[in-house]
Amino acid sequence: MSFLVPATAFLAAAMLAAGDSAEQIIIIGEALEAAPIQSAQQELEAGRIEARGAISLSEALDLASSANVTTNSRGETLVYLRNAGERQLAILFDGAALNIPWDNRLSLDLVPAQAIGRIIVTPGTLSLRYGVNSAGGAIELIPATAGSLGPRREVSAMTGSGGLRSVSGLWLSGDGPVQMTAAAERIARDGLTRPEGGGLQDNTDLERNSVLLRAAWDGEEAGQLSVGLMHVDSAFGIAPARFDRPSQGRSRYWRYPENSQTLLVVRGARTVGRFDVEGSVWRQQANQTIASYDSARYDRLEDTQHGRDRTTGLRLQSAAGLWGGTLHLSLNALGSRHDETATRFDAAGQPGVPDRSRFSDLRTSYAAEFSGRSGTFGYVFGVGRDRLAPDETGGRPPADTFAATNALLGVSWQANDPWRFRASVSRKHRMPTLRELYGAALNRFLPNPDLSPETVNVAELSARYTGERLSFEVTPFYNRVEDTLDQRNVTVNGQGMRQRINLAGSEILGVELRGEAILTDRLRLDGHVLASEARRLREPGGPSGLYLSERPELIGRIALSWESLDGLGATAEIDHRGRAWSLTDEDVFEPLARSTALNLGVSWAPEAAGWRAFIRAENVTDTEIEPQFGLPAPGREIRAGIRLQFG
Repeated sequence: MSFLVPATAFLAAAMLAAGDSAEQIIIIGEALEAAPIQSAQQELEAGRIEARGAISLSEALDLASSANVTTNSRGETLVYLRNAGERQLAILFDGAALNIPWDNRLSLDLVPAQAIGRIIVTPGTLSLRYGVNSAGGAIELIPATAGSLGPRREVSAMTGSGGLRSVSGLWLSGDGPVQMTAAAERIARDGLTRPEGGGLQDNTDLERNSVLLRAAWDGEEAGQLSVGLMHVDSAFGIAPARFDRPSQGRSRYWRYPENSQTLLVVRGARTVGRFDVEGSVWRQQANQTIASYDSARYDRLEDTQHGRDRTTGLRLQSAAGLWGGTLHLSLNALGSRHDETATRFDAAGQPGVPDRSRFSDLRTSYAAEFSGRSGTFGYVFGVGRDRLAPDETGGRPPADTFAATNALLGVSWQANDPWRFRASVSRKHRMPTLRELYGAALNRFLPNPDLSPETVNVAELSARYTGERLSFEVTPFYNRVEDTLDQRNVTVNGQGMRQRINLAGSEILGVELRGEAILTDRLRLDGHVLASEARRLREPGGPSGLYLSERPELIGRIALSWESLDGLGATAEIDHRGRAWSLTDEDVFEPLARSTALNLGVSWAPEAAGWRAFIRAENVTDTEIEPQFGLPAPGREIRAGIRLQFG
């Protein structure tokens, strides 16, 4: 991409330039925004992720207080932070955007949790430095390193319900200025368990292989540099949606015989004079094949769709102490290309002539923020500009360039030792994706190149209490979106299809609460609640009801954890999902059932023994959980595993 030439030259100059060096404050591998004034940031540590037996990012994010994790009919497991749209979310791995820009989302089941050192979840009024389409928050994945977890060599094995089996290895080395990370994992599963003890769900098998290699060098005043490579290769099936009558929806009989992701990230930092400069350059390649069958027998192909995505990204950030505060400047650029080949098969199973299309775009974002403190008060304000320029559009009529201005204002007050208060407002935008503008999704969607960006206005207040044995944070928030991107049902030549449209708008009013109480030296109680009301703004001719699909009115988790002196631990959790709604093909919102599930876990890690074993049961009561209409979540699942450390 042409933008890389001057930008990479700037990055190289910043890394190598001579100057009066101040103390290095940027640490390679850290989050972009380590101590935000305006955001209710939450950190999920590796120990909590491991204790849950999580095999993917989607399972780890169940621990986040703002997260609503759900799997759609395409088999994509997505997350909504505070029930904001999933395409408003930025996901980053080691500072690089991790998604498929064609649709601005990536199934979280395909991201392994094994080599993640920490997860930083930031909802709401996010910094403007994250780039285009981050109005709904950010999830930052920090790779495991010897600096964060200590040097280690370990192998792990796991087995569980549905024929789950997994084996993995992790090596972290950190002597001297060089740190090395190497991880590999293989996971296979025969199928997800059916709710209410009904065996395995059809077409839910999985195979996934992943590898992560990363090297980081800390030259102190000379700067820092890291190079990371992550590759994931998978194949899996999707449980078909089931409806009481055909008019409610159509079942998809899909499989993904190929789904691979490769991400190469080079990240560097150096203090140059008064400026701390950090830069990342990355290249992501993704290949995906969808096979569509005519029935649940999966023996006759109707269509195949192969997507090939190539993305090149750049992020430059600088920070300098000026005027009694800190000035942050950022540049984000992302160029992507999506090649698509669709093939239809006749009744005899013979393929027709492939239909090939190419789509590409360029996204750029510029932002400036200033933050500072005056006594017990802190403040931040900023302005930014986002731009999305479609280039190749698969032979369809081109869309105009999208551009929008963003703004942010936040204040904080450290009242005394235990109490801290925050208030913030932001106005950001979410650009339509190329898939929303031009995608047909195997003849299921009708393109609409006339879409407009969403305008996302967010306001939130927060009170945080941090005591010796009790800590909590409560955050009321209000989210109002203008020109909300949604979909409608249309009939073309007698065939029912869906089309992306701009609604008049939507709003979410809610409160997020999370906290922890240390009851005794060995007993801890923690949990979170997200209560919200998500509604479309009223407009003539719309469907009955004014809901936003799959947005529960209440998501809550409470966990009681106990740990003995010899490393024996036990956990009991209660997870609750409140009422939500799904839109059927009849343009009617169907209610989704409320559900409450019990999870139990036991682990044993004797001190200095060099091993840890666990067994965990999810949804012990085998409650039917329905995140989306016709697509219930798995029933009762049991997992057991062991981790052995060497050296």
